[in-house]
Amino acid sequence: MFKNHRYLNLSRSAGAIALVILLSFPGITSESLGRSSDMNTGKAVLQGGVAAFYLKGESNTVIDGAVPSFDGGEAFLVSDGNGLWGIVAAGIDTKPGQYDFTIKGLESELSVSVEVVREEYGVERLTLPTKMVDLDPVILKRVNREAALTKGLWSASFPRPLWKGPFIMPAEGRRSGEFGTRRILNGKAKSPHSGIDVAAPSGTPIKAAATGRVVYVGDFYFKGRFVVIDHGLGVFTEYSHMKKTAVKASDSVKRGDFIGEIGKSGRVTGPHLHFSVRVGSLRVSPELFYDLIEKIDQHPGLQARSGWSGDGLKNLSGRDGFN
Repeated sequence: MFKNHRYLNLSRSAGAIALVILLSFPGITSESLGRSSDMNTGKAVLQGGVAAFYLKGESNTVIDGAVPSFDGGEAFLVSDGNGLWGIVAAGIDTKPGQYDFTIKGLESELSVSVEVVREEYGVERLTLPTKMVDLDPVILKRVNREAALTKGLWSASFPRPLWKGPFIMPAEGRRSGEFGTRRILNGKAKSPHSGIDVAAPSGTPIKAAATGRVVYVGDFYFKGRFVVIDHGLGVFTEYSHMKKTAVKASDSVKRGDFIGEIGKSGRVTGPHLHFSVRVGSLRVSPELFYDLIEKIDQHPGLQARSGWSGDGLKNLSGRDGFN
């Protein structure tokens, strides 16, 4: 989706794509979907990235009551009727190294080591008004209070996928900020950039990236006016710095629905959309996530069915959200 969007002008290397990796567990055969040629191992995921493992076999009987976990981040399972998809996400600050991806069933436990690979996202130096960087006690108290309001969202996702097909870019404009860049504000190191920025005139329409349910609409110090959409299985998209919002919490939206307008609310220097993707508690690269979903959607195991729909896929973890 990203590489074909005429407004984005990507310059990332071929290695910076989502990895679709296959595992071989006892009693389950795997089928290759391909992977990044830059990686020296098939069982790997980039920092801030996602990877999918397709496990072909009698998933509903071989792994009864399966619960997944990934020591390097988040994990969930879905089934297309013929086999399992195991999807893992690694945090941008997860230390590179080997981590266990485990599927625990009622009578068995399957595990494989997955490497979290370092990814260099670059550095961006910005100069902002001092009061926007060095927060006074009143503003800091507000920021902490606002952070607590959304803390529980990421563990209460709908227990099955609500989306179908690939995700879309939510707005048209100039790509002005990249995921993962280490930001230096007024000479001080801050947290890595948690999404992508799309600069466009105030009032530019913003669309839902995929079908889902609106779970939060707010107006925070950093984010400004923003919307959070739950797409099921712990996948969320977030849209910040909006001029106005056009949805409310509990609204159902479809891919491409109008949800608001680009603006410059919150801590910004000009109108733009800050767009982020979460898998459970972790923010991941939208670029890597989009590439992964596109590859899964094109897999022959789903082509004969209805794609990423609630009827065709089942969350085998038996839980809402993640471990």
